[in-house]
Amino acid sequence: MKLIYVGNNEYGRYVAEDLCSEKGITFETVPFDNGQPHLLKLLEEKIIRAAGQVVMVDLSDIESSEEEVTEVIDHIRLAANCNMIIFCPGFDLNSRQIASLEAIGIIHFIFEGKRLGAIRTALQSALETPANSTSNEQIIQNREILYDQILGSRTISPGISSPLSFSNPVKKIGVVGCMSRIGTTTTALQLVKYLNLQSESSACYVQMQPGYVENIRHFYNVEDAADSVIFNNIRLYQHPATVSDILKAGYTYLVYDYSSIDQADIVSLVERDIIIAVGGTGPDELSQFPKLIELLHGNPITNYIFNFVSDADRQAVLSMMQDKADRSHFLEFTPDPFVYNIRHNDLFHAVMQTQLPVSAEQMDKNKPRKRLFRK
Repeated sequence: MKLIYVGNNEYGRYVAEDLCSEKGITFETVPFDNGQPHLLKLLEEKIIRAAGQVVMVDLSDIESSEEEVTEVIDHIRLAANCNMIIFCPGFDLNSRQIASLEAIGIIHFIFEGKRLGAIRTALQSALETPANSTSNEQIIQNREILYDQILGSRTISPGISSPLSFSNPVKKIGVVGCMSRIGTTTTALQLVKYLNLQSESSACYVQMQPGYVENIRHFYNVEDAADSVIFNNIRLYQHPATVSDILKAGYTYLVYDYSSIDQADIVSLVERDIIIAVGGTGPDELSQFPKLIELLHGNPITNYIFNFVSDADRQAVLSMMQDKADRSHFLEFTPDPFVYNIRHNDLFHAVMQTQLPVSAEQMDKNKPRKRLFRK
């Protein structure tokens, strides 16, 4: 286990480091730069990259607004699947800041500021009682209601409209690879994580080929249901036949994992609102990728994501994609698909802007004029 201490409070940091040393827990600090404003948003990416199973956030010297603190802590919790502990000496138990954090599912708070023994006892209790993942899904689906009831206002990231509207149709995204083990499932899970990090959004994973969800259920500690599991803040459905139940759950986005193109139901795939085709630049991958492109023949809602491509080779790949370069993207190194890589923000933001052309003429313009990867 690894604990990340975020902040500069000497009492909280000392207790956390001492307790970690005693229990054999890896300890790391992410302090504020005293020459810069103590804004939690400035540390968000660094905290997520540190990949701790426990993140202890010190609010004693933070200059961020209540809304920003809540938003960043929520992003960290969902992206890193971590147990959040809030060190908040001097805060009122009934303050709006504490209420807003409770609204997003935070349950561990340490209000003591200087009594080392009391801080240690509270921290040890929090480490021994991780947050229940069951509440995470409920919070994701009802975020707007929670904010309205507890905060009396809505918190929405700048420039992002709220997708949680029952008048809007559910958007369905299909992810398919040129071959097996190319990163299709990683891409699908990272997209679900991205969508659930957006304010008031709600997404789930739907398996189109048997195996993955069943193995998750068998080998990991999950919350189990008849046709789905909850693992690391994601609801994973094991079969698309449960789509009526999925729609009743109130999701805004359904992300379908079709595995490889050789196994995929093409008729089902092309009916999706957005298609993501996953490929690579290895010899075997390059031999299979043109077949995937031809099967999707000029489909204007298709985006292309390349996995395992070095920075040095990316421009060459974009040149190779010709008129599809503006819809071609690159997956970053993601060893754990359930831990969100924040470097994917721009990639998935671009993918989610995909829309059908407004006319048949425009659709015809998107059809390829030349053979890709021609010799």
